[in-house]
Amino acid sequence: MKKILGEYSQIIGYTFAGLVFGLSFFLLFVNFYHYKEVSIKVAKTPYVDEVSTRLSSNVTEVRKNIMAYDINHYTGSENGYELLSVQSRLNLCADAFEDDRLKSILNKQEISISDIYHLEALFQQNIINECVLKQLYPLTFKEGNEFKFKSNSIRMIAPFIKLESDSLAKSTRFISSNMKNNSNYYFGNQDSRDNIFDVTSESYYEILNSYEEASKFLLELSKWYMNVTGGVA
Repeated sequence: MKKILGEYSQIIGYTFAGLVFGLSFFLLFVNFYHYKEVSIKVAKTPYVDEVSTRLSSNVTEVRKNIMAYDINHYTGSENGYELLSVQSRLNLCADAFEDDRLKSILNKQEISISDIYHLEALFQQNIINECVLKQLYPLTFKEGNEFKFKSNSIRMIAPFIKLESDSLAKSTRFISSNMKNNSNYYFGNQDSRDNIFDVTSESYYEILNSYEEASKFLLELSKWYMNVTGGVA
């Protein structure tokens, strides 16, 4: 009896081990299949270089517009320390467009789906989180019915900052959702694979457009800042 039970135990054990091995091999194969899909590359178009050039130009102009402010020589009516804070915030936002990882992707001659996913993640991390949410959006904060920043010029520009910030955040949430819904871990046919790549490629250009819109937003704020601090925009 013990011998029979032992044989049954061995059979069950071997069967379980076989199922685990089979499942592991299947998952490994599926991940390898998915890796091959996201590794497909296409040639970069001239439009990418055009956007990259405009981003660089806008950021250069932003720095030029805000660099002249010196709190020790400011004679205007606004709060000098609040203007200094705005200058620092705009500088940090300009830094977000000069991330080496962003430059590396934009300089590639061939773009993969993996690159596009990374580009979207960089936009969310650097532009939305570090610039818009941490640096610009706080300029619109209120304590009760009063703005946290007391300068009239900041209170006047706050609605514009809030509107543009919300617009940028919503656009990237849509892009991110679209890309995630477009991912798959099944064995599709050629049409499904083509659709995956087409949708993700479209997302690539949407992300580039979002970068450009964000740089234009920052440029407009720098022109406002230049006017407030005594320059001419």
